[in-house]
Amino acid sequence: MKKSLFMVITLAVGITYGAHDIDFTYNLLGGEKEAGDKTLSEWVHELALRYYGSFHPTEKFAILLSEDFDGITGATDKFPARTINHPVNSRTSLGLEFTGLGRLQIKGFSQTFFNSFENDFPIYFESKSPLVDATMIQRSKNSADIYWEIPVNDMTFTAEVLYTNLIYDYYRLGDKKEGQYDSDLWFDGSFNYSLHEGKLQILCRGLAKYDFNEYGGYNLANIYLGIGSDFLLFKRKVKGTAEALPRYYVSSIMEHKGYADGLGAVSRIRLFYRMKPRLFLKGDVEYEFAPAVENNWYVKRRYELAIRKAWKNLSSVEVGGWGTFGVLFPRLCSYVAADISAIPKLDIIPGVRAYWLWDEEWSKSDNSDDVVVLSSGYSFVRTDLALLLRYALGAENSPFFKHFAFKGGAEYTIFNWEPVQDPPYVNNLRLFLGITNYL
Repeated sequence: MKKSLFMVITLAVGITYGAHDIDFTYNLLGGEKEAGDKTLSEWVHELALRYYGSFHPTEKFAILLSEDFDGITGATDKFPARTINHPVNSRTSLGLEFTGLGRLQIKGFSQTFFNSFENDFPIYFESKSPLVDATMIQRSKNSADIYWEIPVNDMTFTAEVLYTNLIYDYYRLGDKKEGQYDSDLWFDGSFNYSLHEGKLQILCRGLAKYDFNEYGGYNLANIYLGIGSDFLLFKRKVKGTAEALPRYYVSSIMEHKGYADGLGAVSRIRLFYRMKPRLFLKGDVEYEFAPAVENNWYVKRRYELAIRKAWKNLSSVEVGGWGTFGVLFPRLCSYVAADISAIPKLDIIPGVRAYWLWDEEWSKSDNSDDVVVLSSGYSFVRTDLALLLRYALGAENSPFFKHFAFKGGAEYTIFNWEPVQDPPYVNNLRLFLGITNYL
């Protein structure tokens, strides 16, 4: 009796003095047994829980909690998407937040993998690395994070330190090594100074990573220093932000592979144009360029354009697309997304996305490292179809059910791998039913 009363009091105090975001779903996952079967013959069950909470004993102090859980409940050795590693996964975090001299957060994360499967290392088969013949099974991952943001008049300082440690078992050519680790320490700091009532900012950022493993080739240090601006044009119909940041990269692996380390520049511009009431046009352009090897230039680009129409009942439709160029895996994507308020409290949210990937067919002589590109071009690879139904109770007089909602729907992913031999993924379908709530 006393224990039950204590739990009720704890729950009441937590709800009263805290904020909670809960998302729970039951998923039924189906996929082809082999690519091209055209039949979803393999099925598994999954439970997924997302919880984020903050408790505020005082105005300037909070306790932060979170839990991300994914669990396949069916007895199966293989997720329908085949080579995707999908074990039962639990990620728990506990943290403290202090406000006063800025905002300070201290968090610890613990991630555990159950029923993990063998997972290949992300190494090209053409590489001479011994990891080509090796696999790993993830066991657990622990992290610690400290973040501090300090605003001082027109200046803002931020600093973050993140430590991660992954424990795994290593398999290669019949040999097994248990308890291997991959540990990294990340440093991230920035300084922003606003001028002219915030319309112009001086931006400075530094990022560094230290690898505790024997091989230090992936250690890096990046420095950015430049300017940014927020602006209004054409009688405030156009809102925009722009940034221009010269940067300097220090990375042994980038230098070894001929990537554009050293001096370069990053720039970005975002525009938001209100064409008519509730009709908007959005654009985003990013460029990164730097001198590369043999008098060549490394130029990385990303473009995005979308048009959005909204109505008074909060329904909306958005059509858009984006593309990345000059990167390792150039892609194009076009999409249509909508939020239809069919009846009060019910939202119908459909969406479709189509992807194209840059594809090259090439050959390499046995006696030379020279590569000859035979053909190249974009090829259609994937379509995502989604439909979400969301019904909100909207009980305004109830603190528990005010933001409570039921949700359900389906996500279907279709791949087009022809004429790829033994493609890595198969067509798969996710049916889900769950609840969401914010307290």
